[in-house]
Amino acid sequence: MPRHDSAAASLLADEGFSSSGERRVGVPVHETALTNLLARRAGALFPPGAGRSSWLILEPQTGFGIPDVLIVHASTTAVSALRSRGLRLPTLSAARVLANGASSAAGVSPRYAQSLLLRSRREGWTSSAIRATESVVADSLAIEVKLSDARRALQQLSKFRVSTHRAALCMPLDTSHRASRQTLARFGAGLLTADGSRISWEQPARYNPIPTFRRLWLAELLLRSLETESAYRLSASRKSSIAVESDRTRPS
Repeated sequence: MPRHDSAAASLLADEGFSSSGERRVGVPVHETALTNLLARRAGALFPPGAGRSSWLILEPQTGFGIPDVLIVHASTTAVSALRSRGLRLPTLSAARVLANGASSAAGVSPRYAQSLLLRSRREGWTSSAIRATESVVADSLAIEVKLSDARRALQQLSKFRVSTHRAALCMPLDTSHRASRQTLARFGAGLLTADGSRISWEQPARYNPIPTFRRLWLAELLLRSLETESAYRLSASRKSSIAVESDRTRPS
């Protein structure tokens, strides 16, 4: 058995998975086990800080690639206020137009941008509503999980790293040497390594400010995940973080 398969089998045993059963659509079972292990440790690996909570979302549609895991930090009060306002973004293009105006929204035709802007204003997207929404997510981390294909992982990371404040790659310790530290540093991305049932930072993920439209879209992704009960509230235990069925609760 190759070294990375052996490491993955260990992860499967630690997380209670069968080596021959469950698969998430399009994802090998060993990689799924590593993703689940990461989810269980995420709160301690990326703590939200005082006054904020963490939510974990699997495979979100960022508009710039799909990371395996997205973690967002926000106060429960801010999230509750966001939900009560009832303002929604149908597309990333709508977020661009609200943030940049109809005449300077890149990738959106002027006519369509004007239509989006007028509709958004009718729905209640005032300047103050935009400011309140963009401030909801205080920090975010997108993570790509791979067992051994570091080249593919870096390609994926290069797409979605602009969508969030931070980005990182997660790999088993015994295959993590395949990930170029130089490329990660150029992206400002971090590296998480899994050794048995333990995950730790080998290289921290650098914080990068992101534009208003991306912050608006992160807030929308959080809302959508809360509505479908697919956003996992994380605990911030120093030893571990448990993201389980009972934690898929709405903020109060």
